[in-house]
Amino acid sequence: RPVISTAIADVVQPYGAENLVDIVYDAKEVVAAGERLLGSVDPHWVQRVDKRLSTMSWDKTWASMNGLITRALEGSAVKLAVVH
Repeated sequence: RPVISTAIADVVQPYGAENLVDIVYDAKEVVAAGERLLGSVDPHWVQRVDKRLSTMSWDKTWASMNGLITRALEGSAVKLAVVH
């Protein structure tokens, strides 16, 4: 399904930049995007979205985020050990 999003950095890049999500900046743009998207959906757009999403999963996202958090915490522990 088509998605309308505010200009959240992690949505703008890459999804907005790849024209997979409509990025809006105010209420007027939300209405315009909604009206435009109520029409027929471009099958080529659906194929592009499906291709992009096929490389992703919540499990992969969680693993990546968990790795970043773990490394940040390990770095903090090292800094604290040096300070004390």
